[in-house]
Amino acid sequence: MGKKPINSEITSSDVFLSMSHQAQLLYFHMVLGADEDGVVNSSRAILGSLGLSNQALQELAQMRFVLLVGPWVVIKHSRLHNSIQKLRQLHLPRLPEVAKQLYLRPDGVYTDHREAGYQTLWEEKSALLSSLHPLPKEEKRRERKERKEATSFNKEVDTGLPVPVPAPTREKEKLELLRGELGQGLVMLTDHQMEDLLDKLGVDVFDQYVQKLANYLSSTGYQVRNHYKTILRWWKQDSQVDTPESSRP
Repeated sequence: MGKKPINSEITSSDVFLSMSHQAQLLYFHMVLGADEDGVVNSSRAILGSLGLSNQALQELAQMRFVLLVGPWVVIKHSRLHNSIQKLRQLHLPRLPEVAKQLYLRPDGVYTDHREAGYQTLWEEKSALLSSLHPLPKEEKRRERKERKEATSFNKEVDTGLPVPVPAPTREKEKLELLRGELGQGLVMLTDHQMEDLLDKLGVDVFDQYVQKLANYLSSTGYQVRNHYKTILRWWKQDSQVDTPESSRP
Protein backbone atom coordinates (compact mmCIF):
# COMPACT_ATOMS: atom_id res chain seq x y z
CA MET A 1 0.00 0.00 0.00
CA GLY A 2 1.31 3.48 -0.82
CA LYS A 3 2.43 5.87 1.90
CA LYS A 4 0.06 8.54 3.12
CA PRO A 5 2.18 11.10 5.01
CA ILE A 6 0.94 14.29 6.69
CA ASN A 7 1.65 17.53 4.84
CA SER A 8 3.47 19.69 7.38
CA GLU A 9 2.52 22.90 5.58
CA ILE A 10 -1.06 22.30 6.72
CA THR A 11 -0.46 20.98 10.22
CA SER A 12 2.13 23.63 11.11
CA SER A 13 -0.01 26.56 9.98
CA ASP A 14 -1.17 29.13 12.54
CA VAL A 15 -4.82 28.31 11.84
CA PHE A 16 -4.30 24.59 12.52
CA LEU A 17 -2.27 25.18 15.68
CA SER A 18 -4.91 27.59 16.99
CA MET A 19 -7.36 24.68 17.37
CA SER A 20 -7.68 22.59 20.51
CA HIS A 21 -5.31 19.68 21.04
CA GLN A 22 -8.29 17.32 20.78
CA ALA A 23 -9.19 18.61 17.31
CA GLN A 24 -5.57 18.40 16.15
CA LEU A 25 -5.26 14.81 17.41
CA LEU A 26 -8.52 13.84 15.74
CA TYR A 27 -7.35 15.34 12.43
CA PHE A 28 -4.20 13.21 12.33
CA HIS A 29 -6.19 10.04 12.95
CA MET A 30 -8.84 11.04 10.38
CA VAL A 31 -6.17 11.54 7.69
CA LEU A 32 -4.63 8.14 8.41
CA GLY A 33 -8.06 6.49 8.46
CA ALA A 34 -9.31 8.01 5.19
CA ASP A 35 -9.41 6.09 1.92
CA GLU A 36 -7.41 7.16 -1.14
CA ASP A 37 -10.10 9.72 -2.02
CA GLY A 38 -9.99 11.29 1.43
CA VAL A 39 -13.32 9.89 2.68
CA VAL A 40 -13.58 8.70 6.29
CA ASN A 41 -16.43 6.27 6.89
CA SER A 42 -15.39 5.31 10.42
CA SER A 43 -15.45 8.70 12.15
CA ARG A 44 -17.50 7.44 15.12
CA ALA A 45 -15.11 4.56 15.71
CA ILE A 46 -12.13 6.95 15.61
CA LEU A 47 -13.81 9.33 18.06
CA GLY A 48 -14.60 6.45 20.40
CA SER A 49 -11.10 4.96 20.28
CA LEU A 50 -9.60 8.34 21.19
CA GLY A 51 -12.19 9.08 23.87
CA LEU A 52 -13.16 12.35 22.17
CA SER A 53 -16.54 14.01 21.91
CA ASN A 54 -18.23 15.19 18.73
CA GLN A 55 -17.14 18.72 19.64
CA ALA A 56 -13.64 18.05 18.27
CA LEU A 57 -15.12 17.00 14.92
CA GLN A 58 -17.35 20.06 14.79
CA GLU A 59 -14.32 22.25 15.45
CA LEU A 60 -12.49 20.71 12.49
CA ALA A 61 -15.54 21.27 10.29
CA GLN A 62 -15.95 24.85 11.48
CA MET A 63 -12.30 25.59 10.69
CA ARG A 64 -12.80 23.93 7.26
CA PHE A 65 -10.16 21.24 7.69
CA VAL A 66 -12.81 18.60 7.06
CA LEU A 67 -16.11 18.61 5.18
CA LEU A 68 -19.21 16.88 6.52
CA VAL A 69 -21.17 15.12 3.77
CA GLY A 70 -24.08 13.37 5.42
CA PRO A 71 -22.65 10.81 7.89
CA TRP A 72 -19.24 10.86 6.21
CA VAL A 73 -16.22 13.00 6.89
CA VAL A 74 -13.99 14.20 4.03
CA ILE A 75 -10.42 15.43 4.48
CA LYS A 76 -10.48 18.73 2.60
CA HIS A 77 -6.75 18.71 1.78
CA SER A 78 -6.56 14.95 1.17
CA ARG A 79 -4.71 15.29 -2.13
CA LEU A 80 -2.02 17.42 -0.52
CA HIS A 81 -1.41 14.65 2.04
CA ASN A 82 -1.87 11.70 -0.26
CA SER A 83 1.19 10.19 -2.03
CA ILE A 84 -0.52 6.93 -3.09
CA GLN A 85 0.52 6.03 -6.61
CA LYS A 86 -1.78 7.49 -9.28
CA LEU A 87 -2.33 4.10 -10.81
CA ARG A 88 -3.95 2.89 -7.60
CA GLN A 89 -6.51 5.69 -7.83
CA LEU A 90 -7.80 4.60 -11.25
CA HIS A 91 -11.18 3.41 -10.06
CA LEU A 92 -14.57 4.94 -9.37
CA PRO A 93 -15.01 6.25 -5.80
CA ARG A 94 -16.43 3.69 -3.38
CA LEU A 95 -19.14 6.12 -2.22
CA PRO A 96 -20.81 7.74 -5.27
CA GLU A 97 -23.21 9.71 -3.08
CA VAL A 98 -20.22 11.47 -1.50
CA ALA A 99 -18.14 11.83 -4.69
CA LYS A 100 -21.03 13.57 -6.48
CA GLN A 101 -21.12 16.27 -3.77
CA LEU A 102 -17.36 16.96 -3.65
CA TYR A 103 -16.00 19.61 -6.00
CA LEU A 104 -12.34 19.95 -6.93
CA ARG A 105 -10.64 23.33 -6.92
CA PRO A 106 -7.77 23.93 -9.38
CA ASP A 107 -5.27 23.45 -6.53
CA GLY A 108 -6.65 19.96 -5.78
CA VAL A 109 -8.45 20.95 -2.57
CA TYR A 110 -12.01 19.71 -2.01
CA THR A 111 -14.93 22.08 -1.52
CA ASP A 112 -18.64 21.48 -1.05
CA HIS A 113 -19.86 24.20 -3.41
CA ARG A 114 -19.57 24.47 -7.18
CA GLU A 115 -17.96 27.35 -9.03
CA ALA A 116 -17.26 27.89 -12.71
CA GLY A 117 -14.75 25.32 -13.97
CA TYR A 118 -15.08 23.03 -10.94
CA GLN A 119 -16.00 19.38 -11.46
CA THR A 120 -17.05 16.78 -8.96
CA LEU A 121 -14.78 13.96 -7.85
CA TRP A 122 -17.17 11.56 -9.57
CA GLU A 123 -16.95 13.46 -12.87
CA GLU A 124 -13.14 13.54 -12.73
CA LYS A 125 -12.75 9.82 -12.06
CA SER A 126 -15.40 8.84 -14.65
CA ALA A 127 -13.71 10.91 -17.37
CA LEU A 128 -10.25 9.51 -16.51
CA LEU A 129 -11.40 5.90 -16.58
CA SER A 130 -13.25 6.48 -19.84
CA SER A 131 -10.08 7.84 -21.47
CA LEU A 132 -8.06 4.82 -20.29
CA HIS A 133 -10.54 2.14 -21.36
CA PRO A 134 -8.69 -0.32 -23.61
CA LEU A 135 -9.63 -0.33 -27.28
CA PRO A 136 -11.17 -3.52 -28.70
CA LYS A 137 -8.50 -5.92 -30.02
CA GLU A 138 -9.92 -5.79 -33.56
CA GLU A 139 -9.66 -2.01 -33.63
CA LYS A 140 -6.10 -2.10 -32.31
CA ARG A 141 -5.05 -4.63 -34.94
CA ARG A 142 -6.62 -2.49 -37.66
CA GLU A 143 -4.80 0.63 -36.44
CA ARG A 144 -1.46 -1.21 -36.29
CA LYS A 145 -2.01 -2.54 -39.82
CA GLU A 146 -2.84 0.94 -41.13
CA ARG A 147 0.26 2.44 -39.49
CA LYS A 148 2.44 -0.35 -40.91
CA GLU A 149 1.02 0.16 -44.42
CA ALA A 150 1.51 3.93 -44.16
CA THR A 151 5.13 3.47 -43.04
CA SER A 152 5.79 1.00 -45.85
CA PHE A 153 4.32 3.40 -48.43
CA ASN A 154 6.43 6.31 -47.19
CA LYS A 155 9.59 4.22 -47.47
CA GLU A 156 8.81 3.24 -51.07
CA VAL A 157 7.82 6.71 -52.30
CA ASP A 158 10.41 9.27 -51.32
CA THR A 159 8.88 12.67 -52.16
CA GLY A 160 11.47 14.63 -50.25
CA LEU A 161 8.75 15.88 -47.92
CA PRO A 162 8.70 15.17 -44.18
CA VAL A 163 7.00 11.88 -43.38
CA PRO A 164 3.88 12.56 -41.31
CA VAL A 165 3.93 11.07 -37.83
CA PRO A 166 0.75 9.15 -36.94
CA ALA A 167 -1.28 10.73 -34.15
CA PRO A 168 -0.89 8.96 -30.80
CA THR A 169 -3.53 6.36 -30.11
CA ARG A 170 -5.50 6.07 -26.91
CA GLU A 171 -3.39 3.08 -25.95
CA LYS A 172 -0.19 5.09 -26.34
CA GLU A 173 -1.61 7.93 -24.24
CA LYS A 174 -2.53 5.41 -21.56
CA LEU A 175 1.01 4.06 -21.42
CA GLU A 176 2.43 7.56 -21.10
CA LEU A 177 0.19 8.21 -18.11
CA LEU A 178 1.16 4.97 -16.41
CA ARG A 179 4.90 5.09 -17.10
CA GLY A 180 6.97 5.58 -13.94
CA GLU A 181 4.03 5.06 -11.60
CA LEU A 182 4.22 1.29 -11.21
CA GLY A 183 4.13 -0.31 -7.77
CA GLN A 184 5.92 2.39 -5.76
CA GLY A 185 8.70 2.35 -8.35
CA LEU A 186 9.52 -1.31 -7.62
CA VAL A 187 7.82 -3.00 -10.57
CA MET A 188 9.79 -2.83 -13.82
CA LEU A 189 8.01 -3.37 -17.15
CA THR A 190 8.80 -2.29 -20.70
CA ASP A 191 6.19 -0.44 -22.76
CA HIS A 192 5.59 -3.60 -24.80
CA GLN A 193 5.11 -5.70 -21.65
CA MET A 194 2.71 -3.15 -20.17
CA GLU A 195 0.68 -3.04 -23.36
CA ASP A 196 0.46 -6.83 -23.49
CA LEU A 197 -0.62 -7.12 -19.84
CA LEU A 198 -3.19 -4.33 -20.21
CA ASP A 199 -4.63 -6.11 -23.25
CA LYS A 200 -4.96 -9.37 -21.32
CA LEU A 201 -5.90 -8.15 -17.83
CA GLY A 202 -7.49 -4.72 -18.20
CA VAL A 203 -6.52 -1.69 -16.09
CA ASP A 204 -8.11 -2.75 -12.78
CA VAL A 205 -6.75 -6.32 -12.71
CA PHE A 206 -3.37 -5.12 -13.99
CA ASP A 207 -3.25 -2.64 -11.08
CA GLN A 208 -4.05 -5.39 -8.56
CA TYR A 209 -1.18 -7.61 -9.70
CA VAL A 210 1.27 -4.69 -9.90
CA GLN A 211 0.47 -3.85 -6.29
CA LYS A 212 0.66 -7.51 -5.30
CA LEU A 213 4.16 -7.79 -6.77
CA ALA A 214 5.23 -4.47 -5.25
CA ASN A 215 4.03 -5.57 -1.80
CA TYR A 216 5.86 -8.88 -2.22
CA LEU A 217 9.13 -7.17 -3.16
CA SER A 218 8.96 -4.58 -0.38
CA SER A 219 7.93 -7.01 2.37
CA THR A 220 10.31 -9.89 1.58
CA GLY A 221 13.31 -8.16 0.05
CA TYR A 222 13.53 -10.93 -2.56
CA GLN A 223 14.68 -10.24 -6.11
CA VAL A 224 12.44 -11.26 -9.02
CA ARG A 225 14.18 -11.63 -12.38
CA ASN A 226 11.21 -11.13 -14.70
CA HIS A 227 8.35 -9.00 -13.36
CA TYR A 228 6.32 -9.44 -16.55
CA LYS A 229 6.37 -13.26 -16.42
CA THR A 230 5.62 -13.24 -12.68
CA ILE A 231 2.47 -11.10 -13.09
CA LEU A 232 1.35 -13.19 -16.06
CA ARG A 233 1.89 -16.46 -14.18
CA TRP A 234 0.01 -15.25 -11.09
CA TRP A 235 -2.91 -14.11 -13.23
CA LYS A 236 -3.09 -17.46 -15.08
CA GLN A 237 -2.91 -19.40 -11.80
CA ASP A 238 -5.63 -17.27 -10.17
CA SER A 239 -7.84 -17.64 -13.25
CA GLN A 240 -7.90 -21.43 -12.77
CA VAL A 241 -9.16 -21.44 -9.17
CA ASP A 242 -12.17 -19.93 -7.43
CA THR A 243 -10.18 -18.31 -4.62
CA PRO A 244 -6.86 -16.72 -5.72
CA GLU A 245 -3.90 -17.71 -3.57
CA SER A 246 -0.69 -15.73 -3.29
CA SER A 247 2.31 -17.54 -4.69
CA ARG A 248 6.02 -16.94 -4.50
CA PRO A 249 7.68 -15.86 -7.79
